[in-house]
Amino acid sequence: IHYVTAEELPTIYLVTGHLEDSLPYDLRKQMELENYEIKELSLLTEEKVPEDADILMFIAPKRDMTEDEAEKVKQYLENQGRAVFLMELVENELPNFDAVLKGYGVALNRALTVEGDTSRYWQSPAWLFPNLESHDITSPMRTNNMQVLTIGAQGVEILDVKKRTLEIEPLLTTSDNSWGKVDLTFKSIQKEEGDISGPFNIAVSINDKIWNEKTAEYEGAKLVVMGDAEFLNPQFASIGNADFVLNTLNWLKDEHESISIRPKSIVSKYL
Repeated sequence: IHYVTAEELPTIYLVTGHLEDSLPYDLRKQMELENYEIKELSLLTEEKVPEDADILMFIAPKRDMTEDEAEKVKQYLENQGRAVFLMELVENELPNFDAVLKGYGVALNRALTVEGDTSRYWQSPAWLFPNLESHDITSPMRTNNMQVLTIGAQGVEILDVKKRTLEIEPLLTTSDNSWGKVDLTFKSIQKEEGDISGPFNIAVSINDKIWNEKTAEYEGAKLVVMGDAEFLNPQFASIGNADFVLNTLNWLKDEHESISIRPKSIVSKYL
């Protein structure tokens, strides 16, 4: 019904060229069922972000953007752009990615998040069941007691110094009994001297609420920044991870009626 009534199908561009992870096949099919058209984009070869780009999606970049690429992303966002940054924890610095995120009031803490509350992780203290905060993206999941499982996540810090128009809200958070391993070559996962104390934001939403006098409406960029990308692994889709991603995309596109819990397949797969 939504397919035949929609005026146009939104387009998601998967940004490439920085050793990004690929979008899992199962999640791609679910996104297509939500009527998203998915394309790839190399900012090195394009003069600017294409006009039909409704959402830019970065999946675990392991190499930094060039300054020219970062400027194209900034220009896109300044023109009411929408973007998802799923940032895997890497040892090398990503200064141009950091500069884009800093412009929207957040920074990655580059420390492995460890959960000390045994009820908030699965198998490993680095496999987290973060708390779902109250937000349009997570509300239906909270109502249905669904969870998100993150794997080896880093925290997303909300900066004290930022634009006054920015509305930044936590989506996924750890408990007070969590810490971040700053030295990624650690031999013990226990909290040691130099580690940072939680709680941490694992994912945040960002709404740049710029008031337009002519239209009498707020307008500006919308972003979701998450300190993990491994959670996209298809084996975790049934937990609630796929619903979190799809709700995120619909929130970015202001498709609030499409933020929901999707039916799960009843087909069992056997080895």
